[in-house]
Amino acid sequence: MKRIAFLIISICLSCSALAQDAVFEKYGKNPHVETTFISKTMFKMVAKAAKGEKGSRIIDRIEQLRTMECLHGATAAAIARDVEDAMKRCKAELLMENRDEGEQNSIYQFKENGKNNILIVTLESSSTVSVGNREVTVSKEQWESVMGKNHAEFKPNSNTVSEINVVCITGDINLEDIGEIMRETKHGF
Repeated sequence: MKRIAFLIISICLSCSALAQDAVFEKYGKNPHVETTFISKTMFKMVAKAAKGEKGSRIIDRIEQLRTMECLHGATAAAIARDVEDAMKRCKAELLMENRDEGEQNSIYQFKENGKNNILIVTLESSSTVSVGNREVTVSKEQWESVMGKNHAEFKPNSNTVSEINVVCITGDINLEDIGEIMRETKHGF
């Protein structure tokens, strides 16, 4: 019985880690995906070098940072589905979502092994537009740059994900800390 209880607890504790890491592991070697990993050791070195500087106390509390960028439509759409599924599985809290002209920005927060995870996802959509008897996939910006803003109206037949950017920050941090880093970076960190 103790063995089963231990197994169940272990699975529950690692559920969010598996959900988030699985997406990075699945697409990490895909030629259409660019990834970055920054370890706790690197953040400790940066914090030590920047001791006393603005933001150094927050940088010291970051365990890792992972990023993923994909500009390949089909792969980006698959990553978007997998990220959404992972966030549901680990019961991530959606902190913010913004949708505007083919772009969607979302910020999630969830716990993993006692550490906070902030996941920032940016999706850009392209549209399928009929041109003569062909369907062409373009963004609104591409359409307007070719056709001109005042010439042909942009009437998409459908929208699909064309680009995704994912940033996951793990550590003893919260959203206010991320905001502080962003504000300080703007003003010459």
